[in-house]
Amino acid sequence: MTSIEPLSALKSTEGAAGQIKQAIRSAASQSGLDFDLLLGVAKRESSLQADAKAKTSSASGLFQFIDQTWLGAVKEHGEALGLGDYAKDITREGRKLVVADPARREEILNLRFKPDIAAKVAGKTLSAAKARVSQALGREANPSEVYMAHFLGERGAIRMLQAGEGAEAAAIDPKAAGANKSLFFDGARPLSVAEFKGKLALHIGVEEPRTPADVQVPLAPRGPVPTRHAAPPVTEIPYAPHAASTSTGQTLPPQIFAAIVDMQSELLFGKDES
Repeated sequence: MTSIEPLSALKSTEGAAGQIKQAIRSAASQSGLDFDLLLGVAKRESSLQADAKAKTSSASGLFQFIDQTWLGAVKEHGEALGLGDYAKDITREGRKLVVADPARREEILNLRFKPDIAAKVAGKTLSAAKARVSQALGREANPSEVYMAHFLGERGAIRMLQAGEGAEAAAIDPKAAGANKSLFFDGARPLSVAEFKGKLALHIGVEEPRTPADVQVPLAPRGPVPTRHAAPPVTEIPYAPHAASTSTGQTLPPQIFAAIVDMQSELLFGKDES
C-alpha cells in the first residue's frame, strides 16, 4: 500500500521542486512522452505545486485531475503502474466510477498529491490521449493539442480541434467554460476557438500554426452571451472520428457538429456506456 506524505512536506521548496521534476522526468521516460511536454502540463496546471486544489472543481494535485478522471485513469492504467490494488477497488455504476469504501476512495483520490504517482498516471493518460487525438486529426498532435486533451478530455479536445477557428469555444464545451471563464471569455464576449487555442497553448518546441495567417486570429461574433446548455459528460475513452464538414467547407453549428461527432464515435467504437 502506498503511503501519502504530509502535504506540508511537498511545498514548493527548492528541494521539493527538484524531486517533482525528477518524478516527471522518470514518468516521461517510462511513458515515452517528451519531458518538456509533461513538465509544461504540470507547470500550467499547478505551477509545480503538488498540493494544488482548484476552487471551481474537484481538480487536485500536480496535474489537476478531477475525481472521476483520476478514478478512471487508475482503473485503466493502475495494473501497469503498480497500482493494481487500488484499481481493483474501483468499479462502475452506470456512468460513474465508484469505490465502495469511502475511506478507500479518499485514499485513492489522495494519490493525486503524491508527485511520483501523479506523474506516472499523467504520463500514461497523456500518451494514450496523444495517440487518439493524432488518429482523429490524421497527423501527430502537437504539445498544445495533447494538453488540450488533458484539459478538456479527449472528446472535448477533438470537438474543439475539429471545429472552425471562428466558432465560439464556450458553445463547444459549456461545462469547461463555466469552470474556466477566463479561458473562454473576454469580459462578456465569448472567445473564438482560435483565441481559446492561443490561451491554452504551451509554446513548447515548434508547433504548427493554429490559423492560416498567424497575424489574423478570427474573433467570435460580438453581442449578448447566449444561454448555455449542459454539455455531454467528458470522458477519457478511445475516441477518434474523422472531422465532419459540409460540402461547401462552411463551419457547422456547434450543436450539430457535436451530434455528428458523437454519431461517428458510436460507428467506430460502439455506443459509449461509460
